[in-house]
Amino acid sequence: MWNVRSLYRSGTLQNVIKVTHEYKIDLLAVQELRWLGRSIIEKDCKIYGSCDDEENIFGAGFIVSKHTRSRVINHF
Repeated sequence: MWNVRSLYRSGTLQNVIKVTHEYKIDLLAVQELRWLGRSIIEKDCKIYGSCDDEENIFGAGFIVSKHTRSRVINHF
């Protein structure tokens, strides 16, 4: 287990993505995203997130590797 506190802070997401590549993690559940609303972000992986619509609080999501993306059937 690793606590980065929030992916809302600058640079945190890039660091988590880097670590998922280093440890060859295909699917990572994340909490306390603290973003706004629901989102899908494409980087070196795909990030699915669902958070509060009005405030940067709470939120959960998944970081999915390139190898595992095709196995995601639906989101939201």
